[in-house]
Amino acid sequence: MIDIGYLNDSEQSEFAATTTSICNLEDVQPTRINPIDSEYIKYCPSVKTFYANTFEVRCPFDLEFTIQKNDDSTWNWNINRDKTTIDLQRFTGEDILNFTSDGKVVQIYPNPRWSFVSDTKNVILLQHSNGITTNPPIISGQLDIYKWPDRPLSVGYYINKNLQTFKLRRGQPWYNLTFTHNNTTNACVIYINGSLDASDTLSASYTGSGNNCRIAGPIIEGGVYHDELHARIAQVLCYERVLTAADVSQNYNATKSRYGY
Repeated sequence: MIDIGYLNDSEQSEFAATTTSICNLEDVQPTRINPIDSEYIKYCPSVKTFYANTFEVRCPFDLEFTIQKNDDSTWNWNINRDKTTIDLQRFTGEDILNFTSDGKVVQIYPNPRWSFVSDTKNVILLQHSNGITTNPPIISGQLDIYKWPDRPLSVGYYINKNLQTFKLRRGQPWYNLTFTHNNTTNACVIYINGSLDASDTLSASYTGSGNNCRIAGPIIEGGVYHDELHARIAQVLCYERVLTAADVSQNYNATKSRYGY
C-alpha cells in the first residue's frame, strides 16, 4: 500500500477569497471510481487494479467559452458570463485560459487546483478522461509526484474546429487520475489509439533469454495453449526507457493514417 496525499492551492492563492466562494470543495474532491457492475469486471485482475487506483475529479465551477479561428491563423475567444460561475470581475480571461502560440491547444488554470504528493519513489500520476462523457475529453498526461511534489494540475484541450464551444459544469466528472508505481520492472500500462486504457502491476518482471521472444502469444498451462491472439500486429517497437503519455500520443498520431484513422 502506497500513501498519496492531495491538497488544493486556494489557500495560497491571491484569489483565495474568490476561489472559496466559487465552490464547496467537499463536493468536488477526488473520489474513487466504482467499476461497472459486471461479473466479468469484478473478477478481471487488470480491471480491478485499474479501478482500485483510479479516482474521479469533478469540475469545481461552471465555465462556458467559445473559440473562433480566423483566416489569418489568429483566434478570438469569448466567455459566456451567463453560464459561468467564476467571478470575472476578479479573474480576467487570461487568468483562466492560456493558448499555445500555434492556436492548437487551450489550457485551463482552474482555481483551486489540485496537487498530489507521495513519499514513495516512482509513483506516477496519469491524468486522463477515459469514460467521461459529461465534459469534453482532455489532453492526457502523466507526472512523477515524488519528483514533482505539490505541482498543481491544469487541464488542456485540443482546438480542432474553426468554431468550438467548451462547456464545463460544476459537479460533473471533469477528469480521472490513475496512480501507478513504476518500479522499473513490473509496471504495465496499456494505451488504445493514443489514450490510456488500463494499467496494472505485474507479479514478476520479464527476463528474456535466447534468440526468440513471443509477443501476444497464447498462455501455456500444463502443456495446453489458451487465449492466443487472433489478430495482426502491424508494428512492434522496443525502447530502453518508459514512454510518457506524450510519447505514446506522438507515436499514434505519426502512424494512424497508415491504418485509416
